Amino acid sequence: MAISNFASAWLQGLRQYDLATYIHSIRTAKYFFDFARYVGICSSEIKLLHLSASLHDIGKMAIPLSILRKKGALSTEEYCQIKKHPEIAFAWMTLLRDSDMVTEIAYLHHERWDGSGYPLGLKGNAIPRFVRLFSVIDVWDAMLNDRPYRDGIPEGKLLAYFIQASGSLFDPEIVDAFLKWRRKSTAESISTAPRFVVEQTVALYVVNEF
Repeated sequence: MAISNFASAWLQGLRQYDLATYIHSIRTAKYFFDFARYVGICSSEIKLLHLSASLHDIGKMAIPLSILRKKGALSTEEYCQIKKHPEIAFAWMTLLRDSDMVTEIAYLHHERWDGSGYPLGLKGNAIPRFVRLFSVIDVWDAMLNDRPYRDGIPEGKLLAYFIQASGSLFDPEIVDAFLKWRRKSTAESISTAPRFVVEQTVALYVVNEF
């Protein structure tokens, strides 16, 4: 059974569970869609990648809200719980036997170029390219916007962070493409992002985009 049949329900569930995570998922899916087109990913793959990006944090529905919304630093135990969300999402999505391209962003988006990420500790090109592309968008959006434990970081400082982390946390070629994309485009506000969650399924949205 296709994940696209469940995408709208999962996202509506995430919206009810934690609005901040839901909004982050909407934004990252939209920005990733734009970035993927910018770097030349083909249309048929973008459809699947957009769907996957929108679902990347659904595993957080299994994480207690007291952890997701905590304003102070997480304890070691709490951080260990947070780190389970990619595996939870992967377990849910693979039950539907859909393509690797859809499931792997949810599973691997916290892997890092130098092998310091989780859950598998993959390194370099062992991380699929589309995951490496998405991880930059995911971190950029998360750091740019307010979180319960900190204010959003100004984009000028944030882009400097990516330059510093290029070749360690992130694929340097992808960071270079990301910086060029940011110079070329202005990020849209959430109010102008596509309203695909309630009114129509993600699958229908991405088909209509082309």
